[in-house]
Amino acid sequence: ATDAVRQSFVVCVVAALRDNERPRLQPVPPPARTSADVAANGENTFHRLDVDADGTNATRTARTDAYHDVWFTTQRSVYKYAPRAYLDPFAYVNGNETVIDVRSLKQFVDKGEGTAAELGLVKGAVNEPRLTLPLDKCWRDSAVAAESDGVLFRYVGAAEYGGYRIYPGARQPQMFDPTVRPWFLRALTYGAGVTAVSTPYEDASGAGIVVTVSRAVAVASGGQPVAVLGADFGADFFDAIGLMDDSTGTHAVIVDTNGYVVYHATELWTRSRTNVLLAEVEQ
Repeated sequence: ATDAVRQSFVVCVVAALRDNERPRLQPVPPPARTSADVAANGENTFHRLDVDADGTNATRTARTDAYHDVWFTTQRSVYKYAPRAYLDPFAYVNGNETVIDVRSLKQFVDKGEGTAAELGLVKGAVNEPRLTLPLDKCWRDSAVAAESDGVLFRYVGAAEYGGYRIYPGARQPQMFDPTVRPWFLRALTYGAGVTAVSTPYEDASGAGIVVTVSRAVAVASGGQPVAVLGADFGADFFDAIGLMDDSTGTHAVIVDTNGYVVYHATELWTRSRTNVLLAEVEQ
């Protein structure tokens, strides 16, 4: 008993939200879409570009680091469901999706053909790719209008079932769930309408060292966030926008609210050196 009293420990209590407490999106019927509308506003494309590229001109970008090869397209965004959006998450993660599976999912999302249960999905999960589709055109237009804006990826993660949309479209790991990623949780901590900025870190998709800007959004003012929007910037983006004056040797420093450095002109970020306090570099 004496030894136990002398030990330092932390007690954590994890409380799960009940189903009726989770932020929910209103059901969205499949859109009645013409070919002209699809051409103008994009279409829902599942992230498995390696299984069915579906006219996206997707290419396989080989990676030399520890991450998987990436199937990638700049022509449209892609979406993915988190494992918990499936009736049997274990079977989904360990399964091998076929062309038929991918095309059946597309027919269900775009045209309402079939049922969620037939595709192994939780009822209601279909709402998320339908609701986030308008972002596809917005992101593509933004990328064309500001080709050098420094944004590597734009994405959104839905809170209820973990539906995820990303542009440029890139295949995601089967286990990927946006709602457990630091950028998502950080934005929820700040609350809807407040922009959160990460410290530099190694991107899970192989884009190198990035800084993520994220923001939670709610349907109504003061309501629970239903999704989080995010954008990745390469760590060298800040060098490109002129935060250092070579003529005088002065430079800007960006830190987050915890004192960790987001940008410092003399700091070189690596996979093993990401969370750095200002005191460590300003000595």
